[in-house]
Amino acid sequence: MKWAEAWYGPNDLIVDGTMYLAENPKADGTPLFNTGEWFTNTSLYIKGEVFTGEALQYNLESDYFILRKTLPKGEIIFLQLNSLVIDSVRLEGHLFVNSKVFNEIDDDLGFVELIYDGKAMFFIKYSKKFLANYSEQKQHGEYSKQEQKRYLIEGNEVFYLNSKKSFLKHFEAIKSQIKKFLKSNSIKYKKASSEQLKQLLLFCYENQ
Repeated sequence: MKWAEAWYGPNDLIVDGTMYLAENPKADGTPLFNTGEWFTNTSLYIKGEVFTGEALQYNLESDYFILRKTLPKGEIIFLQLNSLVIDSVRLEGHLFVNSKVFNEIDDDLGFVELIYDGKAMFFIKYSKKFLANYSEQKQHGEYSKQEQKRYLIEGNEVFYLNSKKSFLKHFEAIKSQIKKFLKSNSIKYKKASSEQLKQLLLFCYENQ
């Protein structure tokens, strides 16, 4: 870890990681979040300390974050960060937290994107997986499209709101208002961005 110590000092928490090696580097697609582009407008929170402006990505297949760094001679290296010491990670407008902070969740979901934290909590679990689909065009297999599961925690209850139907059913009392909100803001629930979902949740809890 001498190269890491040169940047952060021997005692800094960000050094606590291992070299990252992609499992299927020649496969079509990417196991990384969204398109796989690296985020530089970032904040990495580790045991109360914050590191900003690091080049980061999130491996959805294996559920860990990756740090990219350029060495003095121009060599680019990748560090797989230790998930056990990470409190949260912000990749531009996306805030990821460890699902262990939610006592209501029995399963360990790993890192999830926190969308809304107010009268309730709404978060998304993203995933991608390697598909051993080999062909002349895809000789090294491929990665699946990015999938997501949406969770809402109210009180001590957990609700799965993956579809517009399930979302409207949960907020039955203001169903018509939600439909108008979605239409006036050109939001399709299934394809809604993180920011659109946040605004939707704010609207719902302000109008209950």
